[in-house]
Amino acid sequence: MNCGTLVLPAIFLVLASCSQGSGAESPAIGSQQVGVSGGVLDIATGDLAGLRVEIPEGAAPASVQITAAQDFGFVQPGFTNLSRGIVLGPSAMEFSRPVTVTLPFDANRQTRAVVVLAKEASGRVLEVAGVVEPETGRARFQTLGFPARYMVAERLLGWVNTNPTGLFGTTPGMLPLHHGNRWNFSGGLVATMDLTSQEPNLQGVQVFKFTIASASQDLGFYLRRVDSPPFVYGSTETIGEFSTNGGADYQQLHDLSMFLPAEVTLGQRLIAVLPALVHEPYAATGASSVSTEALQVMPTGAEPVVTGVGRFQDLVRIRWEMQSLSTNGSERAAAIEMTFARGVGPIAITAFGQSGVLTSGTVNNAPIVGQ
Repeated sequence: MNCGTLVLPAIFLVLASCSQGSGAESPAIGSQQVGVSGGVLDIATGDLAGLRVEIPEGAAPASVQITAAQDFGFVQPGFTNLSRGIVLGPSAMEFSRPVTVTLPFDANRQTRAVVVLAKEASGRVLEVAGVVEPETGRARFQTLGFPARYMVAERLLGWVNTNPTGLFGTTPGMLPLHHGNRWNFSGGLVATMDLTSQEPNLQGVQVFKFTIASASQDLGFYLRRVDSPPFVYGSTETIGEFSTNGGADYQQLHDLSMFLPAEVTLGQRLIAVLPALVHEPYAATGASSVSTEALQVMPTGAEPVVTGVGRFQDLVRIRWEMQSLSTNGSERAAAIEMTFARGVGPIAITAFGQSGVLTSGTVNNAPIVGQ
């Protein structure tokens, strides 16, 4: 893994309904052979005029053909399409450095900031993190791969929900957000959830602080839930990460202005890259550098897990890896694996070289009890 990237987990399932148009997939409209020295696919004419894929030096391990094709768009409730479907290739490759993608869209139909939606082969629809509009009719983001069909759109009613609680809050998410939640694991690991407005550099904004701790170190995430009744409840956004390990402590914030786009989440299965302001040490009043974060979401189905408080079956298992290098030369690395049960949160965890299953815990002021 390249030291300029940060890989985060799929802490939350992303659920979305969608449909696809009929018809065969269109052939490639543009292609460009690039090698280890990098290269650019730039389409200047036709339906995809303005599409650009920039491969930096060292991103590809060998010579590879970069392709772009136009495909049918898809319908996503709560969004209006601004482009047709766009397929980039090769779909199975993962780059070692962030690739910059610029997608064209119909600016004449635009009424608000755009998002980029991605539909995987499984039918799951997600929002791509870190999308910007560098110029009229262009949407740009960074990624480490092309695992889906992309479409530029604008949001009407809500979000592609990243911590689903269901319509009117009927279905709990995988990670409940309540002040005072606590999960105790065999082996000495502890996870906690606290609601606070006192974190450094967050300008008094209230956030949920999800912390995973051992006896010697901790690491965690700043989270915020956005409710938009009656359409969407409980979409969870990730503001940043923190670690308070003595002299090596730090804080990474996605956007210091506290504008929190719903697409910046821990719930994406796609790989996407966005900058983070880094405060070292943790309580430093000014950012010491800017790091790069790459989010990769890979939830997998899990077999039932038996813990000290009972058996759990509706699960998602994730792996979270971080390896980042900020511009001041500070390097950070960590790896965490967790299994989440719906409405309960983590029930099994491996972190800081230790592993454990849930032995006791409290969620929303009630003891955790399995099935």
